[in-house]
Amino acid sequence: MTDPLSVQPPPPPPAAPLPAPQGVIVRPKIFFLAFLFLLFKVHLSVDDGPPVIIPWAETFIPLGPGQHSLRCWVPYLFFPRVGDSAVVVDVLAGGSARAQWRSPWLVFLPGKWTVTSA
Repeated sequence: MTDPLSVQPPPPPPAAPLPAPQGVIVRPKIFFLAFLFLLFKVHLSVDDGPPVIIPWAETFIPLGPGQHSLRCWVPYLFFPRVGDSAVVVDVLAGGSARAQWRSPWLVFLPGKWTVTSA
């Protein structure tokens, strides 16, 4: 005879895997000699929408599948849009993409984008 207090309940069923996040991971970086840019905030506009402020770190932007336009810049002293440049990112269904924006070394130049799939 078994003791009723020692009977263990069956283990719970394994949890279903969570769906992968869908969107773009944006990473702004600076040209190493332009370290003063770190004192200013990065602006990101998605699909020509209103700009949002993102940190100088990886930021996940949830987006639906399809092509999306990303535009990034930094307001710096008397220049309202330093490094203003845009790129088109293709987000696959159920997946995400990585986009890195690098600030220019001179305030009159555009920033440089690098896009990869995540």
